[in-house]
Amino acid sequence: TLEYVISFANLDMAAVDANRSEFETEYKSSTAAAAGVEPQDVIIIDIVAGSVQVFTQIVFPPYKADSQVSNEQFRTLLESTPDSIFATSQYFGGAGQVATSN
Repeated sequence: TLEYVISFANLDMAAVDANRSEFETEYKSSTAAAAGVEPQDVIIIDIVAGSVQVFTQIVFPPYKADSQVSNEQFRTLLESTPDSIFATSQYFGGAGQVATSN
């Protein structure tokens, strides 16, 4: 299990709240693809204002033979180039700089 916070510099809570379901679906899909897990393994703990911060937990299931590798690879991705997680998503195209913390 990995817990972290993603911050989107150019998103505001009003935009997220107006399309909360779409935001969560796109966020989980993008994150799951980058982490090598299923969208249901990405848990949004909370979404708060302040450049839109998404408190996230990813469960790397034990039934995946490569889950430990995926966990380490994803941790490296979070630390080095977190914006690449959302690079192919049209929804997050205008989200601005993406930063992480834990």
